Amino acid sequence: KVHIHTNPKLDLLRIAQEAVQPEEKVWVVEDNVLMLKPVTIAYSTDEYSVVLLESGGVKVGDSIIVSPLAQPSVGMRVVPIENVSGGQEGELQSVDPTVGRTGQVRSGS
Repeated sequence: KVHIHTNPKLDLLRIAQEAVQPEEKVWVVEDNVLMLKPVTIAYSTDEYSVVLLESGGVKVGDSIIVSPLAQPSVGMRVVPIENVSGGQEGELQSVDPTVGRTGQVRSGS
């Protein structure tokens, strides 16, 4: 392996590989609403993807979803929850109490 230290002419961002959805898109949360943003992948490994910082795409500071979402939709309202027992920091919960963290409807509701 060779590591070359340079100042790239393109701004790049490394994100978790789990965040990249089909058709090179990423789910993010803006103002407690799910949004789907396009990404251009410059390089990818099993653990992460390096994407170009482009207008309308992901940017530094975005809340990127890495856990699976069962039935996400653009505009779905969500409430970020803090690190709780059994949960992971950054995990999201739907505002609708009949919908679980993975987006699946809870039975008996």
